Amino acid sequence: MKFFLLFLLTFTSAYALTPDERYARYLEETRCMVCENQNLANANTPFAEALRLNIHAMIASGQPDAAIDAALEAHYGEGIFLRPRLSPRTWPLYAFPGLALLALLGWLIRRRQPTLNLSPS
Repeated sequence: MKFFLLFLLTFTSAYALTPDERYARYLEETRCMVCENQNLANANTPFAEALRLNIHAMIASGQPDAAIDAALEAHYGEGIFLRPRLSPRTWPLYAFPGLALLALLGWLIRRRQPTLNLSPS
């Protein structure tokens, strides 16, 4: 049991992000709503600066990522994130590539199967 707890503590602490890493990740994954498809790390607008300070304050106060995500989404909408979150509105974005691949695979398999020639010769 001790070994399991030691392993669990080691494993979880190895993948825990520091506040600086969390902040950098938020800057890369959050969209500047003023700029055209730029993340906060590359944006130089007053809006981006204010949002960077807001995110930094939330991380410094110890808020978990789920709370920060919820606050950003409540204030700015789903468009604030560069990567869409999985929700009932966005599941087709994630399902379509797999379904298209299955359809293509089915089409290729049907195309390779020989057809029966039923006409009399």
